[in-house]
Amino acid sequence: MKREEHGLVSRFLHDDIKVGDTLKLTAPAGTFTFTGAEHDSIVLVTSGVGITPAMSVLRYLTDNNWPGDIYFLLGFRTPRDFIFAKEIERLAEKHANLHVHVTMSRPGDEPWPGRTGRIDKQFIAACVPDIKSRRVHIC
Repeated sequence: MKREEHGLVSRFLHDDIKVGDTLKLTAPAGTFTFTGAEHDSIVLVTSGVGITPAMSVLRYLTDNNWPGDIYFLLGFRTPRDFIFAKEIERLAEKHANLHVHVTMSRPGDEPWPGRTGRIDKQFIAACVPDIKSRRVHIC
């Protein structure tokens, strides 16, 4: 787990936990789900590690060849932070209804041919036509 300066859990794990400490872990919880029955299209907007629950939705929909449009909007600081990149590329090649848009807020010296900046209103408007008619999940 990467330490986030303002992250409650990541700071605790990096700064307070010592070798030999015992942790109690529980199953994930929440309602970040989408089966395809809820709407005929979805927009998944994620940044950083927020991609993890969105990948669960994306894998489910593509595994089941869901016919609706899937807009996957991703933001990362740098290209090296872009986890699941190869898998997403393969899924996009296989599923014409998957529209992937990625932006980097601080690519620095790393090669990045794509968009730069943060996910904002202009980025979303450029990537998703008629967003008001779509189901949106943000993580």
